Amino acid sequence: MTNTLSLLLAAAALLVRDTGHLRRRTPSSPFLFLALCAVVFVVTLAFLRIGRVSVLVAAAIAGLCAAKVWQRERAHRAAQKRNNILAGYLGILTAELRAGATFPTALAHAADSLPTHASEELRLHLRAAAHLAAADGEVDLAFGRAGLPSLAATVRLARHHGISLAPLVGQVQTRLDTADAHSRTTAASLQGPRATALVLSCLPLLGLAMGSAMGAHPVAFLTGGGVGGWLLVAGTALAGGGFVWSQAIIARAAGASS
Repeated sequence: MTNTLSLLLAAAALLVRDTGHLRRRTPSSPFLFLALCAVVFVVTLAFLRIGRVSVLVAAAIAGLCAAKVWQRERAHRAAQKRNNILAGYLGILTAELRAGATFPTALAHAADSLPTHASEELRLHLRAAAHLAAADGEVDLAFGRAGLPSLAATVRLARHHGISLAPLVGQVQTRLDTADAHSRTTAASLQGPRATALVLSCLPLLGLAMGSAMGAHPVAFLTGGGVGGWLLVAGTALAGGGFVWSQAIIARAAGASS
């Protein structure tokens, strides 16, 4: 019992350490650390209450699978949000250039017009691009870090051939808007498969409820250790792995159609 509790505390420490890395990578989401700490607390409480390693392992597998799917969905939403911000930035940049502003001035005005929900990192990169352009420096690296490598290529093309920047920047914005609209349409069409995968993954819980209603006591069997404990771990791993795999297939299908 003591050795198992020590392993549990060590796993919790590793989870908190990894969560710290995630917080440094995504400082705009303070709820991630609290959510994972709550998971650690609930799993620890369940283990101390039931005293079965199999329950702990099953809970850890379920938590990891849920965290994996949640992280993928969060990354997808963050990418969509970033693309929307960049599309608006390009729209302002195009309008400034067509109004006769110089390229550095247009970059500065567009960077200052970013919405309030834009990340500070994105603001820094776009402002750095404006400062570099004002100093006749290369803006490729700044635009690349901001997620606009196509804009960097457009600037190089315009400078090399002496082409007006405004229509070229407008084409970059149009491509971003088109890609975003297609991504939203694809996501909407994949809601059915996502819901089906979720329902199929929850069917074992329905089976447990039906068994309990019939007086079979499946929960007591699965949490009682022995064969039931092995079945609990194996069933949780299969259900969670199937759900993660299905979500990965759906995400790949969405990426292939983009």
